[in-house]
Amino acid sequence: MLRDLELILIFPRGVKIDWLAGFLCAFLLASCATAVPGPEPADSINYEQPKAPVAISLNAYFHGLRTVELIIDEAAYTFLLDTAAGRTLLSPQLAAKTACKPSGRDVGYRMNGEPVVFRNCERLQATLSGYPIQLAPVAVFDVNALLPPELPRLDGVLALDSFRGQVITLDWPGNELIIHPAENAVAAWASQKLPLRFATGENGAALSVLLPVQATGTPLWFLLDSGNIRGTLVSRELVQERLIEVAPDASAQLAIGTSPVESLAVVADDINYDGVLGADFLQTRTITLDLRNAP
Repeated sequence: MLRDLELILIFPRGVKIDWLAGFLCAFLLASCATAVPGPEPADSINYEQPKAPVAISLNAYFHGLRTVELIIDEAAYTFLLDTAAGRTLLSPQLAAKTACKPSGRDVGYRMNGEPVVFRNCERLQATLSGYPIQLAPVAVFDVNALLPPELPRLDGVLALDSFRGQVITLDWPGNELIIHPAENAVAAWASQKLPLRFATGENGAALSVLLPVQATGTPLWFLLDSGNIRGTLVSRELVQERLIEVAPDASAQLAIGTSPVESLAVVADDINYDGVLGADFLQTRTITLDLRNAP
């Protein structure tokens, strides 16, 4: 790993370890590609919007990361909510409990372009605060291999592919994710009118979103990544080309979506995106995403 991607973290027990900061921010991103042969495009069955709002509790995990409780076969499991994971995934241990036999080979790419190989199970059927999740296929990867031992183990990662066809609000300050019913979905989106760019990977199974950002008058697209705890990242190349102006105090003037220009602390890095908005960004506001037309 590149040295500047590492961060020394002090855990509650006083144990100091090296850890890839924003460990899942670079795991299965929206740019994930697929080796041949790959699975069929994702078949999400959740396109029908709920008849009433679905409120999902977000639980604090570590440094701004959030988890949710997913019910599978009447048992509760802990999933990290990662808006940039691209694919919802199960740990191998949970996959074995569901009688899944992982097959095939998919390749995702870390933020710096490094590949990560994972496999697939045929189908996932679960509920999230009563909301049905049905995906075909679902990814399988040992996410706990990326975690330091001091953190609680995860059973999987919940990505935006589980919310295709929905309008959702991410309320990080209020520790809640809301799935809006059809009757107020348009009004919920109209409160921000946030344009989105969808990224689905080469085989169409993934789903992540990028938000429009203006910097020095140049239109850019930043990945929304709730699994990133390193702050707002910007492309080192764009900084060098002065398409993003970084002040001596490591801040940049950015206009995100339809919001006015604001000053954000940024970190220049070698990434595959114009920029990345992480957990710090989400903790300062609520974001409504219209995924009704997501491919």
